[in-house]
Amino acid sequence: MDMKKLALFIFPWFALVVVCFVWVKQCTSSAKEDKEEIQVVNHHMVIEKIEAIGKLEVVKFYIKDIVEHSTQVEWWPDPKVVLIVNGEATGCIDLTKLDSSNVSIGADFISLNLPAPEICYFKINHEQSKIYNVDSKLLSEAPYIEKAYKAAEIQIKEAALKMNIIEQAKTNARNLLKPMLENFTGKKVNIEFKQ
Repeated sequence: MDMKKLALFIFPWFALVVVCFVWVKQCTSSAKEDKEEIQVVNHHMVIEKIEAIGKLEVVKFYIKDIVEHSTQVEWWPDPKVVLIVNGEATGCIDLTKLDSSNVSIGADFISLNLPAPEICYFKINHEQSKIYNVDSKLLSEAPYIEKAYKAAEIQIKEAALKMNIIEQAKTNARNLLKPMLENFTGKKVNIEFKQ
């Protein structure tokens, strides 16, 4: 075969391969574009409130509770919800209530009279809590589940108080503040709490 005939024989096959390659490339790129959605999201945030916080968190209790909550419904079997609740309560001292009248400084001592510890917040950790069982007898379950969670959240606070979170907050505050202040001042530090 001479070169002209060989070129005429190979060129159509070469052209066909190039056209197929371009076509496959075009199809795959347009398929990708179809799959990718373009989303436009605009946020317009404004600071609603700025609050100065001076609360020193000194203890956190993690509490687990199994809650059986039933509601009395007239003329219907009582709906019942069973939850396994994980929650937390945090004890703190509000240092914004501290002023110069609460500090006494002597030659070799410092006496602090701190505000009484309080529960800063208590909450249910919904990601770790589970609905174990709901028996609503064909009524909508959502309101009964919500009531059970609200009752459980209040119980977390009550349980933390019964487990002496306030006393633990006092102990932790003394253990945290006393060595730090003694190292800073070189004086003996005594810490008491308001009633």
